[in-house]
Amino acid sequence: MEANKVIDEQLDTRDRLLNTALWLFAEQGFKATSLRQITQEAGANVASVNYHFGSKKEMLNELIRRRVEPLNKRRFALLEKYRIEAAGQPITLEKIFEAFFLPFFQSVAPYTDKDTMDLIHIIERLTEQPTLRQAVYDEHFKKLSITILEALSETLPELEPAELHWRFHFSVTLMLSSMSTRQRVGNSSKGLCAPEDIEGMVARLIQFICAGFRAK
Repeated sequence: MEANKVIDEQLDTRDRLLNTALWLFAEQGFKATSLRQITQEAGANVASVNYHFGSKKEMLNELIRRRVEPLNKRRFALLEKYRIEAAGQPITLEKIFEAFFLPFFQSVAPYTDKDTMDLIHIIERLTEQPTLRQAVYDEHFKKLSITILEALSETLPELEPAELHWRFHFSVTLMLSSMSTRQRVGNSSKGLCAPEDIEGMVARLIQFICAGFRAK
């Protein structure tokens, strides 16, 4: 476990707590990680958790919020821009997914793959705690999901609601896996594909997803 610990003593207490919680939650799961363990590894005390966050659950929310909130603001801004440009017509599929995907890839790429994988892994492991997982979804992802689904429904009114939800689920899964495993395509293609070409990857992903949504 020690080898995985990345704590910068120059960071303030709040950031040290969050960085420590990130790798501990990812490695052990939210439920199995105690506040005492987080504070010991971060060189802080339990009172500092209460001061900065109030609870372990709020630490988790802040871990997600600090990455997701600015990301979603950019997504909503792009959707609004494309809605204005559409001048009363439905936004095209390509523009919907550009607004959904591009900010995600641009915001995640500067971080290390381990940071990205840790956060994704933490959220995935919340399946062990359905009530908490639902609360996290409602707070951080529900509004965006509803907005994207409404835009997709306007653009593809012929799709049954269940089919729309399935295809959106597949698109989210592909977005996450494409980001977290992008180095693999560079290796398997022997350098033909450049995983650092974020815009190129997003353009290809959008083309692939849109073909799936338009399939009969």
